Amino acid sequence: MGFIELHILAFCIFAFFVIRFAFAALRQHVQLVTTLNRVKKISSEIERTLENTIDKHPKPESELELQYSKIISDTIISFKNIASSIQNIDKGMELDFAQTNIAAGQRLHINSKHELCDQSLERAVLSAVTYYTKSINLRNTVVSDMAVLIKATDRIPLTKLDYWERLIRSTYHENTNECNNSLTDYKSVNQPMVTWLNLISKDGFEREYVIGALCSPAPNSFFFALALRRLNDWSSEVRSAARRQLPLVAEHSQPQFVAQAIVATLFTWSSWGRIEQQDKDVIMEIVSKPMIARELKGVIISSTSGAMTYLMAQIGRIDVLDSCLMEIALNAIQPSVRGRAYRSLFEKKMVWLERRQLEWTNKRFCKQEMKPVIGKRAINVDISFSELLNSSASDRSSIVRRVAAEMLIRDLQNLGEEAFYFASVFASDKSTAVAERGRFALRKLEETKLI
Repeated sequence: MGFIELHILAFCIFAFFVIRFAFAALRQHVQLVTTLNRVKKISSEIERTLENTIDKHPKPESELELQYSKIISDTIISFKNIASSIQNIDKGMELDFAQTNIAAGQRLHINSKHELCDQSLERAVLSAVTYYTKSINLRNTVVSDMAVLIKATDRIPLTKLDYWERLIRSTYHENTNECNNSLTDYKSVNQPMVTWLNLISKDGFEREYVIGALCSPAPNSFFFALALRRLNDWSSEVRSAARRQLPLVAEHSQPQFVAQAIVATLFTWSSWGRIEQQDKDVIMEIVSKPMIARELKGVIISSTSGAMTYLMAQIGRIDVLDSCLMEIALNAIQPSVRGRAYRSLFEKKMVWLERRQLEWTNKRFCKQEMKPVIGKRAINVDISFSELLNSSASDRSSIVRRVAAEMLIRDLQNLGEEAFYFASVFASDKSTAVAERGRFALRKLEETKLI
C-alpha cells in the first residue's frame, strides 16, 4: 500500500469515528429529553395521586396517623420541588434553543443582507453592460457615453476581479453577438472596437489590439485594474502590449484611480502564474510617479484595516517611500505599519516577499513545501539610532515598543550609558513582552559590567 493510500485510509477512519461520535452525542441528547419528559409526567401523576389520597383520608387522630400524614406531605413537597426543577431545566433548554435560533437567525439575516447587496450590484452592473453594448454602433463609433457603466462599476470591490471579469465578459459578448446578428454588414468590420470592455475579450488578438490602442485616461479604478491584469494574460503578445501602453494610460489617468488599482494588484500579483520580472518593473515604474506615490503613502498611513505592511513591503522594492518612512512610523494608524517602518529604519533595509517556490523536503516520500523567497534592498537613513530608539520607545502601541526593545538588545554594546536607561524603561513597561526584553537587556548589561 502506497503513501497516498495510507493517508486516504487514515482520513476515512478519522471521518468514521467523527460521524460515530456525532451520532452518539445526538442519541444521548434525544434520550435525555425523553427521560426528562417521562420524569416530569410521573412526578405530576404522583403529586396528583397523593393529593387525592390526602383529600380522601380522614382527619388523623392517632400518633401513627399523624406521622403517616406528615410523610405524605413531605413527599408531596419533594415531588413538587422535583417537578419545578424539571420545568426549570426544560425552560432552560428551550431558552438555549431559542437563543441559538436567534443567533443563527441573525447570522442568516446578515448573510442574506450581504447576498442581496451582491445580487443587486450584479444586476446593476449587468444592466449597465447591456445598455452600453446596445448603444454602440459596430462601425467603431460609440453613440453613447459610459456614464451608466462607470457609475455601476464604481461600486465593484477590487477584491474579486477574476469573478467580475468573467461575469462581465460573458454578458458583453452575449449582447455583442445579438447586435452582430441584427446587422447585415457587420462582417465588413475589419478592426475590433477600442473600448475598455474589449480589454477582457475572449479573442486574444482583440485584447492585444485594444490594449495597444488605448490612449484615453481610465474612467475609474476598476477599468485600470482590468488593464493591469493584462500583465498576467495567457498571451505573451498581450502582455508585451500592456507593458508598452500601461505607463502612458497611468500618466493620463487620475492618481487616485491608479493608486487604488495598484493596491489591489500588489495584494494579488504573488498568485499570478504568468507575470514576469519585466511586468513587475512596469508596475513599479507606475508606482514611482510622484502623484501615485503620494496617493499610496496616504493609503498606507490612513488605512485602519488591511495588510498595509505587505503593501509597504512590496512598494519597498523601489526607493519611492524611503524619505517617508519616518512620517509613516509617526503617523500611521495601524501599529503593525508603524512597527514595520521603524524596523526598516533600524535595520537600514527594506525586506519583501519576492515569491514562493516549491522545495523538496523529503524526496523519499515525495514531500514538497512552498518556501518563501525574500528580497531585500539597502536604504539610506539619516536619523541616529538613539533618536529612533527614543521615538519608538514612547509609542502608544506595545507592538512598536517591542520592536524598539529588540533593536536595543541587538545594539547594546554601542549605546554606552544610554543602554541602561532604555533597558530600565522597557523593563518597567506594562506589556509583558516588552518588559521581558527589557529585563533581558538589563541582565546582559550586568554581565558585561556596563552599568
